[in-house]
Amino acid sequence: MSFSTSYSDTGLFGVYMVSENLTNLDDLTHFLFKEWQRLATHPTDTEVSRAKAQLKASLLLGLDGTTAVATAVAEDIGRQFVTSGRRLAPKEIAAGARRSRLACVLTDRTERASWNVGIWPSLCM
Repeated sequence: MSFSTSYSDTGLFGVYMVSENLTNLDDLTHFLFKEWQRLATHPTDTEVSRAKAQLKASLLLGLDGTTAVATAVAEDIGRQFVTSGRRLAPKEIAAGARRSRLACVLTDRTERASWNVGIWPSLCM
């Protein structure tokens, strides 16, 4: 399972794993780090596009008062204030994702930004 938390000037992201097969934990860890390094150094355009679409959907679903409980809505509002200094309307998120920071995320920039984290997975442990 993956997680991420964004702030205006930094962020935290990672992966956590659960396994009942204790004999293969070394393999699980090895392949997780191998894939992490690949994503950090050579993400494909398709992977970057999919991640942007997932982020946009996550932001919009977090604003849906009919499916979110009050604490989730409050948490989402708090995250918006931490990242942008104000609460964003759903239309603004959708429009902004097309023309602003999210749309500017490119594969080569993703590679540069994730290089140090990806090649040094021990920083994440």
